[in-house]
Amino acid sequence: MPHLVNNERSPFTDVISLSVADLAAIAAGGGTRVVARIPRGGAIELAGISTVETFGTSAGAIAATGAVSVGISGTAAKHIASAVPPATVGTAPRFNTGSGFTAGTGTSASGLVQPIDMATADTDVILTVAAGTSTGAYSALTTGKIVLGFRIIDSAKFA
Repeated sequence: MPHLVNNERSPFTDVISLSVADLAAIAAGGGTRVVARIPRGGAIELAGISTVETFGTSAGAIAATGAVSVGISGTAAKHIASAVPPATVGTAPRFNTGSGFTAGTGTSASGLVQPIDMATADTDVILTVAAGTSTGAYSALTTGKIVLGFRIIDSAKFA
């Protein structure tokens, strides 16, 4: 599971690539994995999920059936609402669909209102994965990959 962290890599500070094998392992191992951290006094202003390799088997493309969500402990879908990832490459990605973004906004210096979820303590960002069923279970699929991207603000690191 490659995990890139590079603040010069716009627009994301954190990018995580997950194959069907990674998703199956997370689902089988309790269903959750920490994928990022919002630092104390920091915030997350962008969370997205994209399918970068079509889900399938040797028989062809098959839609995955396991829902995924991204959030924090106690609020599993705070940053990305629970849903099955898009089945194929080219399907529209999902950004900021969770309750933490729909419930709160911040105003930037330019006056733009944008979703933002602030943290008063170090807060783990958690990926939750359901195994899925039948031929769409992650353990039954042989191809497929998603990418999660986050933009996490940590202005305290410049102090």
